[in-house]
Amino acid sequence: MATEEDLKKAEEESPEDDEGAAAPTEGEANDALIALLAQAAGLPPRDVALVSGATARIKRLTIAGHGPTLAAALEKISGVG
Repeated sequence: MATEEDLKKAEEESPEDDEGAAAPTEGEANDALIALLAQAAGLPPRDVALVSGATARIKRLTIAGHGPTLAAALEKISGVG
């Protein structure tokens, strides 16, 4: 499971603004979202799937795993609870 330190490091490594950033490519942001959620939940990316919203700002995903464990991991990274 990803620690708060891992998430902070990933956040620090991301650019603060889009100046000079490469143009987005199809699916790249979705792949990054899946990788981030999988890492945060301590799962392989194959256990996270995009269900809808591939081109929209709002996404719907499924995450395979033990419900209470996933809920605890997601609460921890979201600051809820």
